[in-house]
Amino acid sequence: MKKIIILLMSLLFLLNMAGCSVPKAIVQEKKAKIDFINTDHVMERVTFNGGFLRTEPEITPSNILYPLLKGTQGIIYGKRKINGKEWAKVTTREGLTGWYTPSDVKEKDADPYLKIDKKNYQISYPQISGISEEAANNINGEIKNYLEAFSYVSGPVGGYLQCQVTYNRNNILSILFTTPKIYYRTYDTKTVQDKKKWETVCKYCRVSPLSPVISDTGLTAQINDLQYAMTFDLTTGKRLTLDYFLGNNQNKVNAVLAAEGSPLHLEKDDFYVEEKQQLTVLAEQQGPEWDRKRVKLSSLVTRDF
Repeated sequence: MKKIIILLMSLLFLLNMAGCSVPKAIVQEKKAKIDFINTDHVMERVTFNGGFLRTEPEITPSNILYPLLKGTQGIIYGKRKINGKEWAKVTTREGLTGWYTPSDVKEKDADPYLKIDKKNYQISYPQISGISEEAANNINGEIKNYLEAFSYVSGPVGGYLQCQVTYNRNNILSILFTTPKIYYRTYDTKTVQDKKKWETVCKYCRVSPLSPVISDTGLTAQINDLQYAMTFDLTTGKRLTLDYFLGNNQNKVNAVLAAEGSPLHLEKDDFYVEEKQQLTVLAEQQGPEWDRKRVKLSSLVTRDF
């Protein structure tokens, strides 16, 4: 009888131990999914050599719509040759449509032929999913805000837009948008005077000082730099600032910026990170460049990522 009792107790002990060895359910961490959206804008573009946008293909004082600054661009809808002059029906970056001919320019050595660009202007940007809905909405919303500013500044003419994305193992997502500068963009006075809207434009686009280059038609910025960066915490979808990576190192940051040789202004969320603690800020330069300059601050990083 004792042997039976001992055997039963041993069996219960083994079953109990076996129960303790059952592995707990493994909770897998959500990982971000990054889809790249690519759109093509294949249209003929013309680079203006000065002159005027006109209501019809004829050079007369009465049909002037808009003065055209040399070096600015328009998108072409049709071309024709009239009385030996090349004409194109165009829409400017500001959204005005009319007729243009290079022969409108009075300079002796001015090129009388249309300067046409047939390249594809591709736009590429990421969309984030796979994480919490709130976090994904925060990130995609910030990307959308940037794209709206890009679309407004580039206008109907458009522009190249590419992106570099770094997905860090520590739930950090970083995006760098790259695009060529836009020169001589004229903004309507109403937009500039709308404080909220203009601050949004200037958040995503580095705009050089405005001046009334073209009288009565708005204010013109010589340089418009839409190069921009943003870094996110994937668990919340919120943007991270430099303080998260650099800590209380403002004096050292100022020293690095001063060593660049020209006055630089730093926005604390306009930066991107790469692997192995590489961090680069996009600092705003003063004249004559008035653009965003990449400055490495990797040596000041205090956090492992």
